[in-house]
Amino acid sequence: MLMKMRSKGAKFVTFILFGLLILSFVVWGIGDIFRTVGVDTTVVTVGDREVTQQEFATNLQQEVRRTQQALGRTIGQEEIQTFGLAKRALDRIVTQAVFDSLADDLGMAVSEAQIEERLRNDPNFKGPDGKFDPNIVRSALRANNLSESGFVRSLSDGTKRQQVLDSSMSAVKLPGFVAERLFAYEEEKRVGRYVVVYNNSFVDVPDPDEVTLQSYYNDNKQSFLSPEYRSATIIRFTAEDLVDEVSVTEEALLAAYEERREEFNDPEKRSITQLVVPDNETADKVLALVENGKTLEEAATELAVGTPVTLGEIVPGELPENLEKTAYALRNGEVGGPAESPLGFHIVRVDNIVPGVQRGFEEVRDQVERDLRLREAVDTLVSIANSLDDTLASGASLEDAARDLNLPIESFDAIDRFGRDRDQEPIAFLEPRNRIVGTVFETNANEESIVTDTGDNGYYVVRVNGITPQAEQPLDAVREQVLRAWKRQERERLAEELAKAIVAKVQEGVTLDAAIKAVDAPDTANLAVEETSPVKRDERSGEKVPSPQFTRSLFALAPGDTETTQGQLSQIVVQLKEVIPADPQSGTADLEAIEAATAIDMEGDLFVQLMGALRQHYGVSVNQQQVNQLLSNYF
Repeated sequence: MLMKMRSKGAKFVTFILFGLLILSFVVWGIGDIFRTVGVDTTVVTVGDREVTQQEFATNLQQEVRRTQQALGRTIGQEEIQTFGLAKRALDRIVTQAVFDSLADDLGMAVSEAQIEERLRNDPNFKGPDGKFDPNIVRSALRANNLSESGFVRSLSDGTKRQQVLDSSMSAVKLPGFVAERLFAYEEEKRVGRYVVVYNNSFVDVPDPDEVTLQSYYNDNKQSFLSPEYRSATIIRFTAEDLVDEVSVTEEALLAAYEERREEFNDPEKRSITQLVVPDNETADKVLALVENGKTLEEAATELAVGTPVTLGEIVPGELPENLEKTAYALRNGEVGGPAESPLGFHIVRVDNIVPGVQRGFEEVRDQVERDLRLREAVDTLVSIANSLDDTLASGASLEDAARDLNLPIESFDAIDRFGRDRDQEPIAFLEPRNRIVGTVFETNANEESIVTDTGDNGYYVVRVNGITPQAEQPLDAVREQVLRAWKRQERERLAEELAKAIVAKVQEGVTLDAAIKAVDAPDTANLAVEETSPVKRDERSGEKVPSPQFTRSLFALAPGDTETTQGQLSQIVVQLKEVIPADPQSGTADLEAIEAATAIDMEGDLFVQLMGALRQHYGVSVNQQQVNQLLSNYF
């Protein structure tokens, strides 16, 4: 049975679920590696239904091809593992098998008429005229070495799964009042009044006594550990390192110049002023005045049609085609047009012309030569990286390999996770920092990394010589950091106290405006009452609310209530001024959309629960040994 026509939201969730349930109409060819693996070996057992390695291979290959199409490139073993494609293929197999078992138990059957209808309505099998073309089906079957019976069986199984899913989800229907209440909840707006107390308002925080500082340090020692350092030896080489060793012939330079000749052609530049008028008749009047000796500016003023605007210097391709055609047909100082555009009718004046220049070979020789050397160096990089890999694989040390291949090598006594030395100075040799430093901290002590691409025309390899772990430090070694942290905490505490004092005043019966005048606040606090525009409960924009926490507090309060909440380096006093209810019967209430979206959520929850119950009912067993065997052959 074909997919039922449902709401847009329901179609979307059905598509998601069916990606797991229904095999593609055309199962693309599987490489010989899959056909030679024991096709009769069971990989997954669901109840009394067995799934073979061949079926698992088919599903895995589908996942690989789907991912490659999404990325627009091929993927290798590491990415197949990273993306968890084997697990996704197994999950799909189990889901299909579970629903197949349920369909059998329910006695579901599919007629030939249903299969035929499904085929005829599938867009994959329609010709240029939009009609079903059986020749496309036959060609697909031949190209993929599929029998007609096997293909029809796949369609039949998929249709039965569809019926099971439809019958399971058909009960998902929301009572009308639910959508109304959801609308009222989501669209309700509130207006809040608030006061921001910034932590740094408390400028003059005195130093704590020694006992207090020591106690704070003892409670927060983990925040003041010395960083982990690693000593490492690194070979790093880039195309730039090889440029001076690359030689290029005069013939190659000339050929490279000819290939890039257009790049060295500086186009003609024109300074343009334009006047845009609303219609062709007005444009003709402007041009007539200009012909009679008026300037463009004088004509525009006389006809009261605006002010000419200088566009500045332009080159070909920067203006709309018809406007550019007009501008480049004029001589220096001439006025012409009109050129029509969606904005109106453009009258153009050329204020200046800078002729185009073709830079000659000798003028750009150094640039062409360096670029060509760099390109040749990039080509050489891979060969050098392979040689380095082979040399290290033969047992050579990094030092020996660097000497034999004339590669730059450096040793560092201490590198932290930010690529700095013990003096907190960045180590230039570690660029690109995120890659090389990451490898340094992923490599075990006394081990070497693999030769790795830097991602910017370079390669590197790392040996970690030793690791100095994080360690507690005496207070005197980190006194300044501890003191700054304590003062930061103290400012936060004082700001929180002040915010709570304002709330206490309001609760005594005074207004928020009066409360900020009644409390003892430092002059630097600059306390002021502000008010939001009406906001909904999902509002997070810093232009409308002072913090995300503010919105949560605002929608938890009753009208007139006041409380404190956290802000960005501040404490906020929040007061609910007004509640603006949403009207489900208003013209803006899209109750159908809310109902559809909620149904999608409910269908998803129901599907997860159904799958869990069916897996438990039928029992699912995965033969991981057979899975690993197939994956090892695949990789």
